[in-house]
Amino acid sequence: MQDKIEEILKGNFDYDISSLDFSCIKLELEPSIDTITEGTFSIYGPEGSFTSGYIYSSDFRMKLDTDYFAGESAEIHYSFDSHGMTEGDVLKGEFSVISSHGEFYLPFVVSIMHKVPDSSMGSIKNLFHFTNLAKSNWDEALKLFSSPDFSSAFLGNDRQFYQLYKGLSCKPGNSRNMEEFLLAVNKKQRIEYLVEDEEIKIDEPIAGTEYGFTVTRNGWGYSFLEVSSSNGLFIFDKSVYTEDNFIVNKCNVWFKVDTKALHKGNNFDEIILRDGQNVFTIPATVSTEGAGSAHGRKLREIKHLEVDLMTYYQAFRLKKISMNTWLKETENIVNNMINADESNVNSRLFQAQVLISMERENEARWILDQASSMLDATKRDYKVSYAYHLYLTSLITKNIDFSREVTETVSRIYSETKDWRIAWLVIYLSEEYNRSDSKRWMFLEEQFKMGCTSPIVYIEALRLMLSNPMILRSLENFELQVCYYGARNECLSKDLVMQIAELSSRQKEFSPVLFKTLTLSYEKKNDNDILNAICSYLIRNNKVETRYFKWYALGAEAGLRLTRLYEYYMMSMDTSKKTPINKTVLMYFAYNSDLDYIQNAHLYADVLSRRDKFPDLYNQYLPQMENFAWEQLKKKRINKDLAQLYKALLSEKMMDDETIHALSTVLFMNQIKTDSDSMIRVIIRHPRIKGEMAYPIVDRVARFPLWGQEHVILFEDIQGNRYAEGVNYTVEKLMIPGKIIKMIGDQGLDELGLNMYICDFDRETIHVDKDNRIRFERVLKDERVMDNFKAKIHVALTRYYYDNDITDSLDWFLSDAEPDNIDASDRDELMRYMIIRGMTDKAYEWLCIYGTAGIEVKNIVKLLETRIEQCQGDRDEELVTLCMYAFRKGKFNEAILNYLIKNYEGMTKDLRSLWKAALSYDIDTYYIAQKIIIQILYTGAYVGEKIEIFKDYVSGGAKTEIETAFVSQCAYEFFVNDRIMDGFIFDEIQRIIGRGEKLHRVCKLAVIKYYAEHMDEVGEEQKKLIKEYVTEFLLEGIRLACFTQFKEFLPLAAKMDDSAIIEYHATLGAKAVIHYILEKSDEDDNEYREEDMDAVYGGVFFKEIPLFFGESIQYYITEIQNGKSQLTESATLQKNDIEKSPEGTRYNLVNDIAIAQTLQDYDTVDGLLREYKKTEYLSKNLFKVR
Repeated sequence: MQDKIEEILKGNFDYDISSLDFSCIKLELEPSIDTITEGTFSIYGPEGSFTSGYIYSSDFRMKLDTDYFAGESAEIHYSFDSHGMTEGDVLKGEFSVISSHGEFYLPFVVSIMHKVPDSSMGSIKNLFHFTNLAKSNWDEALKLFSSPDFSSAFLGNDRQFYQLYKGLSCKPGNSRNMEEFLLAVNKKQRIEYLVEDEEIKIDEPIAGTEYGFTVTRNGWGYSFLEVSSSNGLFIFDKSVYTEDNFIVNKCNVWFKVDTKALHKGNNFDEIILRDGQNVFTIPATVSTEGAGSAHGRKLREIKHLEVDLMTYYQAFRLKKISMNTWLKETENIVNNMINADESNVNSRLFQAQVLISMERENEARWILDQASSMLDATKRDYKVSYAYHLYLTSLITKNIDFSREVTETVSRIYSETKDWRIAWLVIYLSEEYNRSDSKRWMFLEEQFKMGCTSPIVYIEALRLMLSNPMILRSLENFELQVCYYGARNECLSKDLVMQIAELSSRQKEFSPVLFKTLTLSYEKKNDNDILNAICSYLIRNNKVETRYFKWYALGAEAGLRLTRLYEYYMMSMDTSKKTPINKTVLMYFAYNSDLDYIQNAHLYADVLSRRDKFPDLYNQYLPQMENFAWEQLKKKRINKDLAQLYKALLSEKMMDDETIHALSTVLFMNQIKTDSDSMIRVIIRHPRIKGEMAYPIVDRVARFPLWGQEHVILFEDIQGNRYAEGVNYTVEKLMIPGKIIKMIGDQGLDELGLNMYICDFDRETIHVDKDNRIRFERVLKDERVMDNFKAKIHVALTRYYYDNDITDSLDWFLSDAEPDNIDASDRDELMRYMIIRGMTDKAYEWLCIYGTAGIEVKNIVKLLETRIEQCQGDRDEELVTLCMYAFRKGKFNEAILNYLIKNYEGMTKDLRSLWKAALSYDIDTYYIAQKIIIQILYTGAYVGEKIEIFKDYVSGGAKTEIETAFVSQCAYEFFVNDRIMDGFIFDEIQRIIGRGEKLHRVCKLAVIKYYAEHMDEVGEEQKKLIKEYVTEFLLEGIRLACFTQFKEFLPLAAKMDDSAIIEYHATLGAKAVIHYILEKSDEDDNEYREEDMDAVYGGVFFKEIPLFFGESIQYYITEIQNGKSQLTESATLQKNDIEKSPEGTRYNLVNDIAIAQTLQDYDTVDGLLREYKKTEYLSKNLFKVR
């Protein structure tokens, strides 16, 4: 800048008004956090012109390799340090360029890039973008879902789903988990699978033939459809159908029929389609051997009638109906059978037996004769029908020999076929089986062992047992089935039941059939002996399932004296129900109980709930209940009954460390119930706690602690798939902490569960008080708590220490504070405390790392004041930037202002602001004023207050060369550029002249011009100066119109009245040429004269042209530069004014003659002509040039 002053002092005022160009209009950066981003931009000066300058950054993060540049162009290297910034931060600033061609701003905007994953569809900035990607490319979305980069997509409202995402993304590549995520965040609908066929029917399937149906998929997303059948009749081409199998949302499911698994008639099955937790079925029927034809329907009808026939027969034999009723109904059934199929021989044989039973033997004989002709040895049941025919014939014949012959024949046929139906005939034909019950029994048992389960066999055996209960000597399968048959049909006698009960005591294994037999018998007879047998049988077989409780309860109510009856009563009780316990049972356990803790808890909970009804019993139980509750609590056991006991029985005296440790979990236990059998565990995620917690699901129930409302619940199946949607469940709190929390008081300070609840982790804002302060301090040390939450606690505790003047803790917390996870507003608060506590070094370090965003300016000011004092005013780039930030915010003090005055480098307007502020603070402004003056001279920057600044500078004793350069520059601007100029400049020029300093001629020209425009300011001293300067220029041949203003005291200037002075300000470096025509009243000249105009200074030209009254000049001016001519100005001048000119000059005489002639004053014209001749003669003869 000193070079510029020297140039001005030499008279080189030329300013190239061309501005600088930049390679960009704005610098925009998008760096990542904790990086240094480097780059360049270029500055271009006017072509062919040397440019120099300085460049400064408004932010200390943006650094420059150098602050000076020079040449026609310059490449500026910069680097930006993003350490301490966070994703989403935006920093705006500018480069200030102070150059010889002016001052410029180059703005920069730095946006800390939020790391978002890229995809084939572009950046994934939110879940909406991710959903679009999943819809178009599921595999790519799944890969992204499993990537750690996907976490960055959770911004704004999507942040609420982050914990859900963390829980569902634990198993990379799991499509079902991603499907669950999209469903849970309401970005898609669950896929529906539709089948057009409501039922599948297949008639006479052929082995190996493929059948199929179409599944239509409604929706998009993860497709995983499992296909199976309930009864295994179908063999599927695929058991699983995925996305690849669906073409335009349709999929064909192909299967074959397993013909080996079919039986005659209709075979029923159902096809099961399963999609995760959703299951739907398609009924299926496979018909074989004409089941679907008319013949098949006929066979089914006859089969149903045969069943009806057997039903009435059983009712008759079991004495449920009379013989007449049986015969009547049976006759109707048989007639229907014949009507359905007249060719069915068995129907005719049934008809014959009915007639025989009705003693209509002739009709029966006729029917048998017909049936005989219908017997066909080729039919499958021929031997059965033949044997049945022989049996019925023997009933009519009533011939002993024939009957023996029939018996032998039927027995032989039985030996060949082993058919139970023929065996039944043998029983009635054989004299041996009729004489011996035991042989008859064994024969019946033999039929059972061969697979016969017909009621016919059971009825025959049952009749034997009823007639002689002692025939029942064991309870094997046959005996059990017969007994159960009898019980089911309410046919067992008391003696037979007691025999069964007696035998049951010998059974080594539990038989559900025997148990059912006994219970059916009790329900029929309501006999305590039977009840005793039932309970004994259950106890011996250790049956404690809830379905057996009914019998133990009946036993207890009946007062049965059975060992351990009451224990089994409790062990089988459904503890999930509030069934009142029998008082006798309560009294039994009042002294001692060796029950499992679950039963004991239920027992004690019942006593507790009925203490008002049984107060004495309650008091008797109380000691053992208290001990029990304490012991169970230490084992961290919890259920509804235990929760009731804890609430009622725990007291402050029990609150030792072990108890409180258990309570930290038990108090917050919840019970979840789901209706899904496929879920094996519950996953809990809490936003304040690291990781996740898993709890097993047993019998659809899981128990786990929850310390607040902000949590995510997920379910997991055995394959590791997780579910947030589609699993029905209920959550129930097992305990309400309030009362017990009061008992705990200030104990259990290291228990995270208690601390989370008491400190209310769910609150958005953390509130610390005297009651929870220590708990918050302990939470800070717990490794399980999220770091960002710890940071918030750290700030809240620090605030509490400050507000309550706990200085030791405050100082320790401030010294230990780490800024990484702290929000900007919280950093501001901590920095304020640091400043108050004298920890300015750390506060300043934070300020330099993280910047001013979110920090109150008043806190920055306090910090800067201390820092300035520490550095003793020495320049520090970061400190200067921060001080200027505070100054621009209008928050500063004298120390900051003095520091900036001394060290700030930047735009002139900023320097001017500092100068004005210094004036208001009554601070010495000499240095800043000088800096501004120099910079104005260097850059040519416009400053409205520059004269005031210059005055201020001069008042402090301006340096001569700077002062001279400034007034010279002002003179140049006034004279050459016609800028308005304060009179102080010309006063200062006179003072400089008075000191004997030399000034450039442009100052003289400016002085002449100024006083010509301000004649009221011209005094004797000014007249002397003007005479000197105007005379100097007139002698140089320079004629300016303003000279004529001084003709009253400068005769030489008066002589210029005989000419027209045309002044012109040309472009710097251009040549001015005037083209004119002199027009006279009596002459007509149409040719333009072309003459170069005379240069004065700095592009100012003039042309003097003599002009008399009545004459006019029409002219135009062209500029010539670089060989090119351009017309710039045109005008007309006319001499029409009757102005008195100085006397004695020939110009005056000629001008007066022209005026008199115009006025037609010819006498005057004659006198003036004589005077002109006289003057001309004297001039020639008296004044001669030697």
